[in-house]
Amino acid sequence: MTDPIREEVRRQIDVLVPLLLPYVAPVLVYPRVSPGIDGWITGGTVLFARTGQNRFLITADHFVTEIDKLIQGSDVVALLGVPGASFTDITTWPVIARDNHVDICTIQIPQEAECEWLEKHCFDLDCTQSIRACVGDKALIMGFPKLHREAGKGRINTRVLPILDYVTDVSDRRFTIADENARREILINPHNLSFPDHVGGMSGAPVFRVSASAPPSLIGVLSESGDGLRGVHFCAHAHFIMPDGSLDLVALPPR
Repeated sequence: MTDPIREEVRRQIDVLVPLLLPYVAPVLVYPRVSPGIDGWITGGTVLFARTGQNRFLITADHFVTEIDKLIQGSDVVALLGVPGASFTDITTWPVIARDNHVDICTIQIPQEAECEWLEKHCFDLDCTQSIRACVGDKALIMGFPKLHREAGKGRINTRVLPILDYVTDVSDRRFTIADENARREILINPHNLSFPDHVGGMSGAPVFRVSASAPPSLIGVLSESGDGLRGVHFCAHAHFIMPDGSLDLVALPPR
């Protein structure tokens, strides 16, 4: 017998993932002298954001900190992947603001990065209407886990993983998404992949509030996750981000 709730979830995903996927991208870090396309060292996820004042990437600060440490120790390159375009080297793109307590980092998209694909891949972020996540919000996480990457024949398939569930707890620093009803399932699985045992590679993934009455809005950034399909996800609040890409120092919680 068909489960009407699950069928409705799948209908939502069929609409939401194609709508939001153009704004989300993987970042892979390679040795500058790479052993091959499958020789990545680490990876994460970013959101392309655009406001009336600026354009920037949003991700988790701990992922950028990991890149910084790799750069200090060896010659590496951070490559941004966008569907339909070649990898873009963002190793020297400047950080606008970062905070390791809430785990958010914003990175400037340089003016010289003007190109056709960029105009199509920026999520319009209205910081004046930014509302903090609330318990009960339906939330969609979209990122690119390491265990779903596949490289071969000069190309790499990163495969987005959408996770749709509800906000179950909110604090000043972050909010939690938990599968309290044990109903979470794999939403997109074109190659019969199992849900990854861990979701490394999804750090920095955007978290959107979704509803039938309003367009998707950014409410968070994925910071930390538990293992497997039932894992709990901890997310930084996105309302700390200002229109210029800086962070609201007044709103940031004390350490």
